[in-house]
Amino acid sequence: MGLMLGMTEDRQPKVLRLTGDGELAEALGARLVAGEKTVTTAGTPEALAASQTVLRGVTVRAKASNTDSILVGPQADPVFPLEPGEAVVLYVGNLDDVWLDAATSGDGVSYLAEVG
Repeated sequence: MGLMLGMTEDRQPKVLRLTGDGELAEALGARLVAGEKTVTTAGTPEALAASQTVLRGVTVRAKASNTDSILVGPQADPVFPLEPGEAVVLYVGNLDDVWLDAATSGDGVSYLAEVG
């Protein structure tokens, strides 16, 4: 089974899944959310987003315009560096499980997640 991005008639994104027999079906209850997060104060970790259940993972990409790397990880220890333009897919249960920190205030990320 695979996932695809589709569009509703009113041009809203929706998640489709490929069934075992090759048919497309809507992934019920699933929707895509996209957003951006800017680190307000360097050295002070912040949650990526408000609490929202993640179904299949969240892609986090450091903004290409960042001055320095962004640190990504759990609340207690965001230490995985993303250089400007780099991305990582994280398989977490909730958007607020992902925390960010930065060496430079104002640097940030974009993210895309399938939520339910």
